[in-house]
Amino acid sequence: MEFCMKRIFPVLLTLFVSLTVARSQGFKGKILIVRDSVWRNEDRVEALLPHIYAGTIDSMSSFPAHLSQYDAILFFVDGRNEVPTDSISIEDKFRLIDYLKNGGKLYAQGGFFLSGFEYPDTLVSDTLWRFLGLQFEAQDAVAVSYYAVHGVDSEFTKGIDTSWQQDPFGLDGDYFPNGNISPVLFATADENYIFAWIPSDRSLRAVVHHADEQIIDSYYDLFLTRVLCDYFGLCTDAVHSIPSLPQLTVRVVNDGFSNEADVTSQGPSILEIWNEVGSVVYRRSLVTGETKIPLPIFSSGLFFARVNSGRESALCPFIVGPK
Repeated sequence: MEFCMKRIFPVLLTLFVSLTVARSQGFKGKILIVRDSVWRNEDRVEALLPHIYAGTIDSMSSFPAHLSQYDAILFFVDGRNEVPTDSISIEDKFRLIDYLKNGGKLYAQGGFFLSGFEYPDTLVSDTLWRFLGLQFEAQDAVAVSYYAVHGVDSEFTKGIDTSWQQDPFGLDGDYFPNGNISPVLFATADENYIFAWIPSDRSLRAVVHHADEQIIDSYYDLFLTRVLCDYFGLCTDAVHSIPSLPQLTVRVVNDGFSNEADVTSQGPSILEIWNEVGSVVYRRSLVTGETKIPLPIFSSGLFFARVNSGRESALCPFIVGPK
């Protein structure tokens, strides 16, 4: 079953304006790019940044001594499920964890990230990725052909929606991450595949992006702009929508032990939880207003929370990691 991540009401007009660094908000005005691999192409990022970011950009192949001087770190990982997955030292991974705990912002891009194939493999090289919620990732031998990329209404990727003619002979690799993560970007082929996510722990400002080089050009500039400006908040002017009071929203929050649905509705509505094959596994009638609803314990996998008022609906994907 194909899931549409867009709310069923007119899409807001998106405006792009010139972007500058919000120094008045206490930012340092510096971004760090770390090139961990020549296999990944970071050149497109360095070409894009001057158009959306007016601060200093440091680019190097290793992490400097002081990470706190940077508003954000963009880390390009040589991840192909080979050992070692990346060349970053264990000490640097712990320093990145401290950087995130102290309010730092991390964007990580690669093919694969884990050295251990299954949770709870505890390879020390995976410390950073486990901290960010990733417990498992895989790619099977089935080739797929992507034809669309879309964001998630309840996240900073709202409105990202691009498609192209599907190549019946395409040989893209499907990709399956799992853990305490919240999807923010999907690619569509025979089903929706998670291409970018954030930690379920919303106190951490990090975005992890599985980059497929065959389709990345179709959405990359807009996606990275949303990451740096809308999610990391590094620009005084980001991607703006015409002001509108949200009528219906749904978000699923995971605290590591349980899931809770946060629903905002201007009238009575119905909350449903679907599993990845489209079966309803939970249903409840809601009253007007913002409602926090504890959800039952589900088996691990990908789920969709859908709230429907009869006039419009909103959809939010979420993942339940292995117990």
